[in-house]
Formats: sequence, structure tokens, C-alpha cells
Amino acid sequence: MEHIPNTSPPEWLLKIFRWFCNPDFVEDIEGDLNERFVQWVELWGLNKAKRNFALEILLLFIQGSIRPIKLFSNIIHPILLKQNFKIGF
Repeated sequence: MEHIPNTSPPEWLLKIFRWFCNPDFVEDIEGDLNERFVQWVELWGLNKAKRNFALEILLLFIQGSIRPIKLFSNIIHPILLKQNFKIGF
């Protein structure tokens, strides 16, 4: 297959992917996505490849490659919460 120059996935989608993806998986998955994007551009053209790239990123989030969400891990430590209940009681 012939590589079409100046074709790269949308940077804003990659930023979203990097922010939400588990840091352990980012490099591997991003490399695979970039390779597939180049293949899609050669097969279908740039616009359809971009749409498919966005869909592929959404499907990754559904499959569970999102980084763990820690809402109160730094604010309320479980030991402090236990002590607060003791004092309050």
C-alpha cells in the first residue's frame, strides 16, 4: 500500500483519548489507532477515516480502557473519615 503524506488523525481526538485512557495502555493503543487510520485513509479517504477514528475511540471507552476515576481519594482519606465519625458520635 502506498502511504499518503500529511495524513494524521485529528489531534483533538488524540488529546481526548490520551486524557481518558488508562496510562498503562496509551502508547500501545495509540500506535495501533494511528496505523489503522493510515489504512482507512488509503481505503476510504480522509473524511470517512476521521469518522471511523472517532467511532473507534468511543468504542474503546465502552470496552473499559478508561483510566480509573478517583473522586475523593485526595480529599477524604478513609481513616480520616472513620475518625470523623468517632468524634461526631
